[in-house]
Amino acid sequence: RHLLRGPKASTRQLSTARAAGPAGAQKPGVVFLIGGPGSGKGTQCERIASDLGYHHLSAGELLRAERKVEGSKYKEIIDKAIVDGKTVPSEVIAGLLEK
Repeated sequence: RHLLRGPKASTRQLSTARAAGPAGAQKPGVVFLIGGPGSGKGTQCERIASDLGYHHLSAGELLRAERKVEGSKYKEIIDKAIVDGKTVPSEVIAGLLEK
C-alpha cells in the first residue's frame, strides 16, 4: 500500500504514497534502504524519519558502536569480518537491531 518504485523516490513521493493509501492504513513496521556508499541512504533516512515518524537505525553505525563496547560478544566477529574484507553475518546485525 505504501509502495515506491525506482531508485529516485523522494520523501515527497513517500508522503504522497502514504497519504494516498486507504483510510486507517498502517505504515510498514520496517523499511530497508539499500545502496552503495555515498548514494544518499542516510539523507533519505533522516527525511523519512523526520517526515513520517520512523526511527533511523544504521547498520554501519550500530557496528561501529558495538566495536567500542567493552566485553561485547560481537566485537571479535565484527573485527574479523573487517580484517578479512567480508560482510558481518546477518545474525550479528539482527542481534544489534534487537538491542
